[in-house]
Amino acid sequence: MAKLLPILLAVVGVAGGGAAGYVLRPDPVDTVHDTSVHPDCPPSETAIAAVAPTVAQGESAFVKFDNQFVVPVTSSDAVVSLVVLSLTLEVAEGAQDGVFARMPKLRDAFLGVLFDHSSAGGFSVDFVNGKGLDTLRGLLRETAVGTAGPEIVDVLIVDLVKQDV
Repeated sequence: MAKLLPILLAVVGVAGGGAAGYVLRPDPVDTVHDTSVHPDCPPSETAIAAVAPTVAQGESAFVKFDNQFVVPVTSSDAVVSLVVLSLTLEVAEGAQDGVFARMPKLRDAFLGVLFDHSSAGGFSVDFVNGKGLDTLRGLLRETAVGTAGPEIVDVLIVDLVKQDV
């Protein structure tokens, strides 16, 4: 009986832990488009419409990032050029303060998207066509909404320069 007690306690402990994990699990989160799985796959128009709130004409404000984003473009483990972007967020009126408070988190998330986009070949020779910029803008918009919330209406690419090194 003395040898059976530790095994019985272990079984009861594992069962209790499993039950507690099941009861206390977080609610499932709906993901519209998970770019971590396929960073080079653009979000669909339906996915963009699902994450972008509808804001009536004239009810939005703009929040500009203070610093530019500098993204290296590599080829064979060597930096061949740099892409410099200036971004501005279109937000729901009155949401500027909340977005300003989340700027460091947004900047970090945007850098991740931009570096992934660069490593997937997104800043290739023909990246300035409408489709290439729309893909990047969609990825940035989706990331902004996921990071700062539904008050983000759009991400505007204000300036974009590519410089060979």
